[in-house]
Amino acid sequence: DDFLSVGTSRDDPDVDLFTRAWLANAVHTTTEISHWADELDMTLVRDRDLGSEFQIVKRNYRNKVPELKDEKGRVHQAWLGSKARQRLTVHGKISYRLIVLRKNGEANIDLQ
Repeated sequence: DDFLSVGTSRDDPDVDLFTRAWLANAVHTTTEISHWADELDMTLVRDRDLGSEFQIVKRNYRNKVPELKDEKGRVHQAWLGSKARQRLTVHGKISYRLIVLRKNGEANIDLQ
């Protein structure tokens, strides 16, 4: 999923646009998720940066930051949300990650 990069402000106008257009109630860092997991007797056991691993910025976005205005006049919320997501990803303000949580006390499963 998309996670806020550590050091990126939720007050950033692009982050605000993304959360509204992508219909995300809020964006969080994996550090915040880890703290919440601790409170729920869970442990963050895997945090994979899929964006880096699969070179999303290079392969999907061609290293380009999109304009948030469309020359064809499109203003649909999903279009705007996808462009805001691309913009934030290319700028490194959000990252595409896979996290795995384990309930403490559960049998260990090898994640390799």
